[in-house]
Amino acid sequence: MVQFSELMGEANPGYQPGTKLGTEMYLKSADMVENSTGGWGMTDTPPEAYERAASSLAEIAGRNNESSYQIWSGDGMPEGYDPKETVRTLIGHDWSQSGGGGSGAATLLDWMTEDTQRPIGDPIGDRARQAFVDLPDYLAPSDTDPVWDSQRDAFARNPAISTEMSQLLASHTGALVAPGQQNGFVDTRIDPEGYPRISADDANRLLELGSYSEEGRTTLTTAAEHARIEELQTAMGNHPGNLADYVANSPAGALSGRIDHAMTEAITNQNEVLQQDVVAKDAVYRAKVAGAELAGSLADELTPKIPRAGEVIGYTGLDPGATVENAIKHFIEAPEYKALTVPDDDILMAGSNVQAQQTVLEAAMKAGELPDELKRGDSPVQISELGPDSRAYQIVQKYLIERGLAQYVTDYAQSYSIALK
Repeated sequence: MVQFSELMGEANPGYQPGTKLGTEMYLKSADMVENSTGGWGMTDTPPEAYERAASSLAEIAGRNNESSYQIWSGDGMPEGYDPKETVRTLIGHDWSQSGGGGSGAATLLDWMTEDTQRPIGDPIGDRARQAFVDLPDYLAPSDTDPVWDSQRDAFARNPAISTEMSQLLASHTGALVAPGQQNGFVDTRIDPEGYPRISADDANRLLELGSYSEEGRTTLTTAAEHARIEELQTAMGNHPGNLADYVANSPAGALSGRIDHAMTEAITNQNEVLQQDVVAKDAVYRAKVAGAELAGSLADELTPKIPRAGEVIGYTGLDPGATVENAIKHFIEAPEYKALTVPDDDILMAGSNVQAQQTVLEAAMKAGELPDELKRGDSPVQISELGPDSRAYQIVQKYLIERGLAQYVTDYAQSYSIALK
């Protein structure tokens, strides 16, 4: 089996198995890791090679979304098959010896990210959305359930699975919060219009699972910052005057705070599981800096992924396609990024105030509402490069006051900095 998986994975890198073969490969992978101790003992295969083989089988199987769906749902599987057991075995395994961080098992989430992009009413899209709302029951039923304890520890060891979870959640921020329900939803369900909604407590656990990798944390903060820009853009486009009432109780702001908490919880637990000493507030700060930077620089790439203003409470999110994923990977691999640490409180507050104002300008630019004096080509001016006595800076401050956004900026900056103290 080890030789077979190597042959399939290396000699046929683009090979997609049929549905039945794909499900059998998933099942074999689960069987190998569920009984891995005995497997190692009964063969001459080193544990690392055995684990790589099991991961490779799942990775190849995951090239067929139908196979992933059947393994997840049980549809089309033999009588007696238990989908939760298989999913929990694969995702909950410690894949550290495989060298892939759980990339094979991560395919059990990847198909949802892809298929949920289909429109409401599309059978393939609808079943993926149902799988999405089943996620908490499979992996994070409650804070006191032993399944949650084992899965969060597994995510701490498997960065590829955590990253995949973050990408799924980032593409569904509208399933986590909405205008008027900025603190989240009461129930996990498919709503009457066919959209997935994840309850506040379920969502918080899933956000933690998506925060166990650096890439996952950056994906989530980028989605949160993008949601802030989109929220402001919608308000600016629909309301020409004072926006204070329209941006109060910001759903995107509340989501950002929940992500901050989830990241801190994940890093704290990961330190215990892996016996490491990552400084949580530094890691959260890096992720927030990256998210703010990427949400602005990727604005043009992300714009087509977002519904029109009238649809904003329905299906929203950041679609982590190749361009977005590559930008995140490139950003977090930079030496300058890795060296970032939380500055002194006063500097942090000053910097977060500038970032809050920059977000307003990004949103105004996208909404077509930014004054010409504040444009530099296709982008808004960078406030950090303006002197307080400059004409452009004075126009920014006047614009914030006229649009009723001064308090929004203050609240944004305070929430940003408080999370890192």
